[in-house]
Amino acid sequence: MKRLRFRRQFRDALRSGRKTQTIRLWKRPPLKVGDLCSVREVGVVEILTVEPVTRERLCEGDARREGFDSVEELLETLRRIYPSVPDGKRFWRVRFRLLSPADDDAPPV
Repeated sequence: MKRLRFRRQFRDALRSGRKTQTIRLWKRPPLKVGDLCSVREVGVVEILTVEPVTRERLCEGDARREGFDSVEELLETLRRIYPSVPDGKRFWRVRFRLLSPADDDAPPV
């Protein structure tokens, strides 16, 4: 099973279902629709969509799916995580759904 890593600050939003999307900076996406991914301390997610997106095309809907209150908050977080975008890399919008939550008694995946 593939792994999808998230910063600790996003795990509560993932567990609650507020975060159902992630924006990643990849040359080529390592994920495809239908992949199942283990997320540490969260559980297993199923990948629903993987599509290229520019920073300028991100909207309020993206912010909500990311667990933010506004697109400005999303953009600020992306600037902190990805301060510069190297040539040849692009953003990818990855939507997912939580299939099975992590068992609180089990060791983290």
